[in-house]
Amino acid sequence: ASKVVTPILRLGDYALLPPELKNLHCIDFREAHASAGSFADLVRILNDPVPKLGPLNDDAQSPPPHFQPRPDAMTRLAETVLLDLKHPVVLTPNRRITVLHGIAGVGKSVLAAAFARATETRRAFSDGIIWLSLAEQPDLTRNLEEVGNALKAGEEYFADLAKGRKRLRELLAGKAVLIVLDNLTESPQAIPFVRALDDRGRLLITTRDSGLASSIEAQEQRLDVLNPEAALRHLADWANMTVDTLPSEAREVAQECGNLPFALALSGAMARDSVPWTDLLAKLRKFDLGYLEKWFPHYPYPNLLKSLEVSVDLLKQSDPGAARRYSELAVFAPGVAVPEPAVVMFWLHQDDRLDEPEARKLLARLASKSLLRLEGAAPHRLISLHDLQSDYLRAVAADLTALHVELIEAYRRKCSDVWSAGPADGYFFEHLPHHLAQAGHVEPLRRLLFDFDWLRAKLDATSASALVADYRLVSRDEDLCSTEEALRLGAHVLAADKEQLGSQLIGRLLNSESPDIGSMLDQAFARDVAPWLCPFTPSLTPPGGPLVQILTGHTWQISAVALIPVKRKAISAST
Repeated sequence: ASKVVTPILRLGDYALLPPELKNLHCIDFREAHASAGSFADLVRILNDPVPKLGPLNDDAQSPPPHFQPRPDAMTRLAETVLLDLKHPVVLTPNRRITVLHGIAGVGKSVLAAAFARATETRRAFSDGIIWLSLAEQPDLTRNLEEVGNALKAGEEYFADLAKGRKRLRELLAGKAVLIVLDNLTESPQAIPFVRALDDRGRLLITTRDSGLASSIEAQEQRLDVLNPEAALRHLADWANMTVDTLPSEAREVAQECGNLPFALALSGAMARDSVPWTDLLAKLRKFDLGYLEKWFPHYPYPNLLKSLEVSVDLLKQSDPGAARRYSELAVFAPGVAVPEPAVVMFWLHQDDRLDEPEARKLLARLASKSLLRLEGAAPHRLISLHDLQSDYLRAVAADLTALHVELIEAYRRKCSDVWSAGPADGYFFEHLPHHLAQAGHVEPLRRLLFDFDWLRAKLDATSASALVADYRLVSRDEDLCSTEEALRLGAHVLAADKEQLGSQLIGRLLNSESPDIGSMLDQAFARDVAPWLCPFTPSLTPPGGPLVQILTGHTWQISAVALIPVKRKAISAST
């Protein structure tokens, strides 16, 4: 948490102030300068109200183990993002967007998270800092919904993409908000946020793509590798040593790692775990990149691959079981922070000799080797992998499909073949359809999408947009399309009241002659809940017609609609 610090100078001179305090007013209390005025000045400062800190959502990373401060890079980032607070300038729209780019493992996300957590940043954005960790294939509708949730807007405003974009502009109007898009891969994903920014709003993007800044006409900042001195400090921290006690080989190890923080962390952890520096250096130098070329052709980060492969290889030698458990993490959806209960359950299913305490201890051990990250406190930690670690594990997995099958079977045992009775562990309802698709279980996935009990349970655990998104995972026939369209037509209602799922499906699909849809509606009719509105006729607009989506927002009768055919836009107006 941020602490209020009021520095005073008692001895020495101002050069003794730590860098973090140099921009603060420091009262001179040295013996020759202290006076009644000095005390009055101190009392005035202490009586000043503490400025409000903007809220920060939980998705922002906390500092990693052995966090390496990078004051120069942090200062440049603050000068760029907070330019109008530091200088009397008027910002044009493109200067409200900053793209932080650099190669994988250089520490872009860590720097952005440190900046987002800084007191100066949180004071500048009093309405909030919203961190979005983008998955490999981001769902833009869901990302807009996350922003809406952070700003207490409610799900009903983000039932579809067009509506979500409009609502985002309304929400950000006049607000001092910083939105961080972490790990952006394609510029179109940023456009809704770019267009929604108000004068007081800012957008910070981290990406590996150095050309992304020019494509959206944004300011850019490049993050380079650590300088040699900082690289040695980072290596020494992970090795539980000081720079002065590092052997001469350590400097060469840092060079082999290309001074990349991620590669240095892996190497330092190996040295800390009793791998001699000479052996580590020999392994890094001997490593044949061609070994991984078949999985990573022309991969641009050889230093990272080298460090990661050597680290995993040493783990296999010292603890084959731990290495096997680590490799199994390839099954989880990439770009997702996985709740600890999901990982522990899967590991226990794979190895009946393992128990929960041992599984949790193994997670801590892998984290200590920089092979994964842990956030939070056990037994509710979140497990995340660096993009490269995720790429690596999936690429070298002997049979990734079989892992998906095993994860599905582990969850099947957990809920006794009744999917709707599965655990609300923060992963199961969100990603079971993804794993069914990856395992090639097309027909079970299709049945799941007609299971009313599953739809209701998933809606309770997630959102209407997440429910609709699952239908994109399978080749849709007419019945699946009708069900998806019915859910989309009712999404604005479900976002406001999830209890209306049965009413929406029955009211829109009652005329269907499909056995699958009929079975789903029978489930809806038979549900044992408190009194609910049950349509006896197909009284709601059915799918398949000209109506695609229902939009809400007007509070008065709509009197006119203007069409702009060239831009494919419609503007509605009321009195």
